[in-house]
Amino acid sequence: EYMSRVQTVPVMVLMLVYPVQEEKWSKWPLDMATVNGSNTLGKVVRQSMGPAYTVIVAHSTHSFAEKYRHVVGSTGTAARMGADTDAKKEEEVIQELYDAFVQCVRPFVGDVPKP
Repeated sequence: EYMSRVQTVPVMVLMLVYPVQEEKWSKWPLDMATVNGSNTLGKVVRQSMGPAYTVIVAHSTHSFAEKYRHVVGSTGTAARMGADTDAKKEEEVIQELYDAFVQCVRPFVGDVPKP
């Protein structure tokens, strides 16, 4: 009964991993930034994974995730539990989120290579 009262708001994330040698991420001025003015990108988080990698997590807006609510990532829990996946739609979501991420960070770090 309790769980039926829990409200959720969807979000999608895109995780990008770069070698630490990719020094451009040291130019990104924040470890976490809320993005204003984007219908796609809501937040960007930079994490350090030891001396070898920088991990960037791009979080979608709730409206973007709602738009693609039916899209299940092919490597996610839902897919492992048997949910149907659509590779074309999954790639569309990835590309839209990636493009919004690049547009957001380009003024700080320049061109962004795909990881």
